[in-house]
Amino acid sequence: MKAISNAGPLISLAKLGQLGLLLKLFDGIVIPREVYIEVVAKGLLIGAPDAESVDYLVRQGHILVVDVTLPSPIPMWAQTIDIGEAQVVSLALDQRADWVLIDNAHARKAARAMALPLKGTIGLLI
Repeated sequence: MKAISNAGPLISLAKLGQLGLLLKLFDGIVIPREVYIEVVAKGLLIGAPDAESVDYLVRQGHILVVDVTLPSPIPMWAQTIDIGEAQVVSLALDQRADWVLIDNAHARKAARAMALPLKGTIGLLI
């Protein structure tokens, strides 16, 4: 099974020392470049240990980082969420992801509107 992840679940699982759970649950984890920047690049700048954990999985090839171009004009579902969240939903639609990992309520609403299968951090832990 393939999962497309937003920043929230990656950060939360890393802080809990549970990033390995993603490797047990999914055959592939894909994140948009904007999510990588938010979690890893900005996290490393402030010395966040969770950023190092996510970066390690990226460098090992367990998390794939891809460039995502949003459709133009921006779809209605994407107008109330940030760029990383919009890229997650767009990528999930393009790749027909088995699961979309999102915690943010506004982004979950957008993903639901597009009939995407969702899990948040708590759902992953359960």
